Amino acid sequence: MRRSICTCDPHTVIAGSLGNYRFSYATANDLPKGTKFIFEIQSEGKPTDWALPEADLKKKSNVIWAEIQAKQLQAKCLDVDKFEFTSPAELKAGDILTICLGSLDNDPKKGNLSQKYIQRKKLFNLHIITKDKKETEVFHLDVKGNALQSLKIITP
Repeated sequence: MRRSICTCDPHTVIAGSLGNYRFSYATANDLPKGTKFIFEIQSEGKPTDWALPEADLKKKSNVIWAEIQAKQLQAKCLDVDKFEFTSPAELKAGDILTICLGSLDNDPKKGNLSQKYIQRKKLFNLHIITKDKKETEVFHLDVKGNALQSLKIITP
Protein backbone atom coordinates (compact mmCIF):
# COMPACT_ATOMS: atom_id res chain seq x y z
CA MET A 1 0.00 0.00 0.00
CA ARG A 2 1.49 3.32 -1.07
CA ARG A 3 1.40 6.34 1.16
CA SER A 4 2.21 9.94 0.40
CA ILE A 5 5.04 11.56 2.33
CA CYS A 6 4.93 15.09 3.77
CA THR A 7 8.07 16.68 5.20
CA CYS A 8 9.13 20.14 6.38
CA ASP A 9 12.60 21.60 6.15
CA PRO A 10 13.43 22.70 8.79
CA HIS A 11 11.16 20.57 10.99
CA THR A 12 11.52 22.93 13.98
CA VAL A 13 11.62 26.71 14.10
CA ILE A 14 12.20 29.33 16.78
CA ALA A 15 9.16 31.52 17.55
CA GLY A 16 9.35 34.95 15.92
CA SER A 17 12.33 34.18 13.68
CA LEU A 18 12.87 34.84 9.99
CA GLY A 19 13.65 31.90 7.76
CA ASN A 20 13.09 29.95 4.57
CA TYR A 21 10.77 26.95 4.73
CA ARG A 22 10.30 24.07 2.31
CA PHE A 23 7.27 21.76 2.47
CA SER A 24 7.80 18.64 0.33
CA TYR A 25 4.98 16.34 -0.73
CA ALA A 26 5.79 13.03 -2.46
CA THR A 27 2.72 11.70 -4.24
CA ALA A 28 1.40 8.21 -3.58
CA ASN A 29 -0.54 8.00 -6.85
CA ASP A 30 -0.28 9.39 -10.35
CA LEU A 31 -1.81 12.87 -10.60
CA PRO A 32 -3.05 14.25 -13.93
CA LYS A 33 -1.99 17.52 -15.52
CA GLY A 34 -4.06 20.39 -14.13
CA THR A 35 -4.24 19.02 -10.60
CA LYS A 36 -4.82 21.85 -8.14
CA PHE A 37 -2.82 22.10 -4.93
CA ILE A 38 -4.17 24.48 -2.28
CA PHE A 39 -1.72 25.30 0.50
CA GLU A 40 -3.30 26.63 3.69
CA ILE A 41 -1.10 28.40 6.24
CA GLN A 42 -3.84 28.74 8.89
CA SER A 43 -2.99 32.30 9.87
CA GLU A 44 -5.42 35.14 10.41
CA GLY A 45 -2.86 37.87 9.75
CA LYS A 46 -2.56 38.97 13.38
CA PRO A 47 0.85 40.36 14.47
CA THR A 48 1.51 37.21 16.54
CA ASP A 49 0.43 34.79 13.77
CA TRP A 50 2.53 33.33 10.97
CA ALA A 51 3.39 36.11 8.49
CA LEU A 52 1.39 35.86 5.29
CA PRO A 53 3.62 35.67 2.20
CA GLU A 54 3.25 37.49 -1.13
CA ALA A 55 2.26 35.53 -4.22
CA ASP A 56 4.18 37.87 -6.57
CA LEU A 57 7.62 36.42 -7.36
CA LYS A 58 8.97 39.87 -8.29
CA LYS A 59 9.02 40.80 -4.59
CA LYS A 60 12.06 38.53 -3.88
CA SER A 61 11.38 38.42 -0.10
CA ASN A 62 8.59 36.83 1.95
CA VAL A 63 7.09 35.09 -1.08
CA ILE A 64 5.45 31.72 -1.70
CA TRP A 65 6.07 29.53 -4.74
CA ALA A 66 6.11 25.87 -5.69
CA GLU A 67 8.61 23.69 -7.50
CA ILE A 68 7.56 20.69 -9.59
CA GLN A 69 10.02 18.83 -11.79
CA ALA A 70 12.50 21.75 -11.64
CA LYS A 71 9.81 24.26 -12.70
CA GLN A 72 8.91 27.25 -10.54
CA LEU A 73 5.17 27.88 -10.15
CA GLN A 74 3.69 31.17 -9.03
CA ALA A 75 0.92 31.01 -6.45
CA LYS A 76 -2.58 32.32 -6.92
CA CYS A 77 -3.98 33.86 -3.73
CA LEU A 78 -7.45 32.44 -2.97
CA ASP A 79 -7.95 33.81 0.52
CA VAL A 80 -5.84 35.55 3.15
CA ASP A 81 -4.06 32.30 4.06
CA LYS A 82 -4.79 30.02 1.07
CA PHE A 83 -2.63 29.76 -2.04
CA GLU A 84 -3.32 27.69 -5.15
CA PHE A 85 -0.87 26.02 -7.54
CA THR A 86 -1.78 24.15 -10.74
CA SER A 87 0.33 21.27 -12.00
CA PRO A 88 1.71 22.01 -15.50
CA ALA A 89 2.35 18.30 -16.20
CA GLU A 90 1.31 14.86 -15.03
CA LEU A 91 2.95 13.74 -11.78
CA LYS A 92 3.91 10.10 -11.40
CA ALA A 93 3.80 8.29 -8.06
CA GLY A 94 6.84 9.36 -6.05
CA ASP A 95 7.28 12.74 -7.77
CA ILE A 96 7.81 15.62 -5.39
CA LEU A 97 5.97 18.92 -5.10
CA THR A 98 7.87 21.43 -2.96
CA ILE A 99 6.14 24.52 -1.60
CA CYS A 100 8.63 27.20 -0.57
CA LEU A 101 8.12 30.12 1.82
CA GLY A 102 10.79 32.78 2.16
CA SER A 103 13.17 34.52 -0.20
CA LEU A 104 13.98 33.46 -3.74
CA ASP A 105 17.72 33.80 -3.13
CA ASN A 106 17.51 31.69 0.08
CA ASP A 107 18.56 34.63 2.30
CA PRO A 108 17.11 34.00 5.80
CA LYS A 109 17.09 37.75 6.56
CA LYS A 110 14.57 38.25 3.73
CA GLY A 111 12.56 35.14 4.58
CA ASN A 112 9.19 34.52 6.13
CA LEU A 113 8.44 35.45 9.77
CA SER A 114 7.25 32.58 11.94
CA GLN A 115 4.54 32.99 14.55
CA LYS A 116 5.50 34.55 17.86
CA TYR A 117 4.16 31.87 20.19
CA ILE A 118 5.09 28.28 20.94
CA GLN A 119 3.05 25.56 19.28
CA ARG A 120 3.68 21.85 19.09
CA LYS A 121 2.83 20.50 15.63
CA LYS A 122 1.79 23.69 13.86
CA LEU A 123 -0.40 22.55 10.98
CA PHE A 124 -0.11 23.50 7.33
CA ASN A 125 -2.74 21.89 5.10
CA LEU A 126 -2.30 20.84 1.49
CA HIS A 127 -5.52 20.12 -0.42
CA ILE A 128 -5.05 18.07 -3.60
CA ILE A 129 -7.93 18.45 -6.04
CA THR A 130 -8.30 16.32 -9.17
CA LYS A 131 -11.34 15.73 -11.33
CA ASP A 132 -12.14 12.54 -9.44
CA LYS A 133 -11.39 13.31 -5.82
CA LYS A 134 -10.17 15.71 -3.18
CA GLU A 135 -7.58 14.77 -0.55
CA THR A 136 -6.01 16.68 2.31
CA GLU A 137 -2.46 16.17 3.52
CA VAL A 138 -1.00 17.81 6.63
CA PHE A 139 2.48 19.14 7.35
CA HIS A 140 3.58 19.38 11.01
CA LEU A 141 6.15 21.93 12.14
CA ASP A 142 7.23 22.48 15.76
CA VAL A 143 7.52 26.11 16.89
CA LYS A 144 9.87 26.29 19.87
CA GLY A 145 10.46 29.11 22.35
CA ASN A 146 12.83 31.96 21.62
CA ALA A 147 15.38 33.66 23.89
CA LEU A 148 13.94 35.14 27.06
CA GLN A 149 13.88 38.97 26.83
CA SER A 150 12.99 39.81 30.42
CA LEU A 151 12.01 38.09 33.63
CA LYS A 152 9.82 39.74 36.24
CA ILE A 153 9.47 38.15 39.64
CA ILE A 154 6.44 39.01 41.72
CA THR A 155 6.60 38.08 45.39
CA PRO A 156 4.18 38.64 48.24
